[in-house]
Amino acid sequence: VFSPLTPGSAVERAALEDATVVVLNGSNATGLDTRTANYLSSLGIAAQAGGAANDGYNTARVIDHTGNPFTIAWLADLMRIPQNQIIHEFEPGSNTGVTLIVGNDWAANNPMP
Repeated sequence: VFSPLTPGSAVERAALEDATVVVLNGSNATGLDTRTANYLSSLGIAAQAGGAANDGYNTARVIDHTGNPFTIAWLADLMRIPQNQIIHEFEPGSNTGVTLIVGNDWAANNPMP
């Protein structure tokens, strides 16, 4: 059972949730979904590239499908996602825990190697 007192760093708590994060590319940068998924995986997050988003996005957006507060908080902090771009669409049977749509903001300014 997770609580605000669950020990570990923010990324360690996110990894404990073991949410599958599907990264969609909503930016103008080719392959940003793959590079971002690989980067998140290198940090211990279960991430996979999901291809192009259905639209273009200037700002990254995160959608929580199965209740993953640590993963959402960590991604929002890492990617500087504004509160109004954090969406909760509860789908209990979903194979995707979190959908992360990377935007032009992430393409222009990120810590990826």
